[in-house]
Amino acid sequence: MAITKNIVDMMGGTIKAQTAQGKGAEFIICLPMRTQAEHRPVEKITELEGLKALVVEDNELNREIAPEILREYGFRVDTAENGAVAGRFFVALLFFCFHVKQESGLCPHQLPLLPHSCRGVFVPAFVVQCWRCTMKKRYGILASAALVGALCLCALPCAVKGEADASPQSLYAGRTQDADVLIDIPNLRQYGGYTCGTTCVQMLMNWLEPYQADLNLTAYEEALGTTEEAGTSPDAILAFFEENDVRVIAREKRTTDDLIAALDRGHPVLVCIQAWGADGYNTQDPSDADTYLAEGHWVICVGYQKKIDGNVFYFNDPACVGYGLMREADFNRRWIDMDAAGTIYDHYGIEIDESGSAYDPQGVFELE
Repeated sequence: MAITKNIVDMMGGTIKAQTAQGKGAEFIICLPMRTQAEHRPVEKITELEGLKALVVEDNELNREIAPEILREYGFRVDTAENGAVAGRFFVALLFFCFHVKQESGLCPHQLPLLPHSCRGVFVPAFVVQCWRCTMKKRYGILASAALVGALCLCALPCAVKGEADASPQSLYAGRTQDADVLIDIPNLRQYGGYTCGTTCVQMLMNWLEPYQADLNLTAYEEALGTTEEAGTSPDAILAFFEENDVRVIAREKRTTDDLIAALDRGHPVLVCIQAWGADGYNTQDPSDADTYLAEGHWVICVGYQKKIDGNVFYFNDPACVGYGLMREADFNRRWIDMDAAGTIYDHYGIEIDESGSAYDPQGVFELE
């Protein structure tokens, strides 16, 4: 859900949750949409009509769209899916470069620029710098080198743009290097919607005793008494730590200053929050039993970054692949939960009163 929430936020939308005990949860996502403005045909430029262009693009969809845009401007378009195929068009490209002046009455550098989205696909008009004008100055050798160099340089921005287009927009809100303090704890991903507490305990035990007893998540789930209906209770977690000789300090009404002090000591803090910060859950009105504190979620607070406008806290979140962060104000609003018995845990935290000195994030185990 944290990943979904980040994507919705990036798109300027909202996500809401409606839950009912015994019936499940309904998630409603609202995204702002704009209607397409009335299509206005592109005004063709007389000087460009009938000129030749070569689109070299390995993405099939782009190879369909770019020629259509160019044709709207009056070009005759050939396409090639890679550089090898494009080589067959090289003679045609040289023909274009040498004869563009006769066909349009303009030197190539005088041609109007096409829209930015077309840059890099229309090779001749952008990279050939007045070939015929240069030839008139009898710098034939220099002009030849300039043309070859320009064609090579043209391929570079096309490749870079292709890589940028292929990369998805970043989902990350920050980087771990920004933290003033960060305790490196092995990240694990929960399965299902109720094993966040179990997964957090497993992460902490792997940090304290790497690969401790080779226990898997199912074994932890059984040891903690985790169920789909009730999740993992604070009492069960405390009993498990006591049984495994892990020193902890558990209490309610903690403050963010408490967290910072614990983190400065090298102690992570296991906290239970509401699963996402939005208008979709209720932390204020107990009379609405269907939504009041309905979406509890265990995370491990592992770091912080001090900022003038409010500190930022870092978490091992079993719902994410990697770390998550929250600003102090949002964290304080969400730092509350209720167990299956109706007990409310307000700003509750379980500080691990030990350091994971055995864990080395750069260490490598011998495979036996």
